[in-house]
Amino acid sequence: MNTSVLLLVLAMVCDLVVIGIFSYDYKKTKDKIDILFILSLFFAFVACFYYLLQKLEIVIVIP
Repeated sequence: MNTSVLLLVLAMVCDLVVIGIFSYDYKKTKDKIDILFILSLFFAFVACFYYLLQKLEIVIVIP
């Protein structure tokens, strides 16, 4: 398996862990900066997922 695919999967797992930590903190504090940080981490996760699909040669067409 390609090394870049494994690194992308590791980045996605780490990103999910960080999203979980900050969403738990957001539930306790309700700070507006935390929700923006969580959304930016979610968009980074989506970008990693799209790049992973591209590396695995799975084509997604967005019209």
